[in-house]
Amino acid sequence: GSSGSSGTSGSSGSSGTSGTSGSSGSSGTSGSSGSSGTSGSSGVANILNNANDRVLTATGTQGEAYAEANMTFDGSIFIVTGDTKTTNGEDYLSSASESGVNSTKTIVSIPTASGSSAIYDYFVSNGTAFRGGTVIVAWSGSDVAYTDYSADSGDSSGLSWIAQISGSDLLLRANISSGTWTVKVGARVVF
Repeated sequence: GSSGSSGTSGSSGSSGTSGTSGSSGSSGTSGSSGSSGTSGSSGVANILNNANDRVLTATGTQGEAYAEANMTFDGSIFIVTGDTKTTNGEDYLSSASESGVNSTKTIVSIPTASGSSAIYDYFVSNGTAFRGGTVIVAWSGSDVAYTDYSADSGDSSGLSWIAQISGSDLLLRANISSGTWTVKVGARVVF
């Protein structure tokens, strides 16, 4: 009958545990529209650009996430490739790595509105000489002051630094007078 195990209210009926409205039915907690189903709160998301260790971000589409290629976490180390900026717009980090630099070239460009001083930690090498150091830069309007503290091995005088304002950006430029250089720079705005 309607209340028996196979009836409308029974365990296999439309309102029973295995029926369409029951806990295992299409509208039940484990069903496709239920809280654990594909459309439910613990359903399955389609992951775009999927690869190991990538951090997922929302796409704005229900049931869809994006695996960020430039943001990874392996359980111990969180890596962001490219520039980072806090939501208040005052902190700024950047890094650059260039090979084959044999003429004056902008290595890092940061918005002047992000602060009024920056620190650039660097390593440069021309294959026979190398140097590591820090360029400290302060600016106000179009005025720029900077200095370079470094330690080198061999003659690294073929590369010097230029800090200058161009439009609304502060540029750190490798000034090459001789040689071909590998240049690596990590930049951070201090204030």
